[in-house]
Amino acid sequence: MKCTLCSYEGSRSKFKRELNSIYTTASGLKPRICPSCNQHNFFSHVDELEDDERELKALCIKMDDAIRTDNIDIASLRKDIKKMIELNTFLNAEWVERFIDFAYAKIREAQVNSG
Repeated sequence: MKCTLCSYEGSRSKFKRELNSIYTTASGLKPRICPSCNQHNFFSHVDELEDDERELKALCIKMDDAIRTDNIDIASLRKDIKKMIELNTFLNAEWVERFIDFAYAKIREAQVNSG
């Protein structure tokens, strides 16, 4: 993504969503905050939803691989879950909620087995 004001370029995740924003354009563009100049930039909500779903699927695969190989780093898993919750805010996909429940169960299981 590129800031339209200061020309900063970075990954979409660096441009944080303003979750409680009063701003939305008539065409459905949603604001993100530039990490460099802290100004609003507007990007297509539909494009973001598709990107969010792709990122969620990639996180699920990463987490599932770690869980299935018993290579569970609880701190990393919690960080990934937090990211999934953030990404799912607008997507509101039930499969994500089920996967998060599964991941939390695995964290609890790992804590019991290690303690």
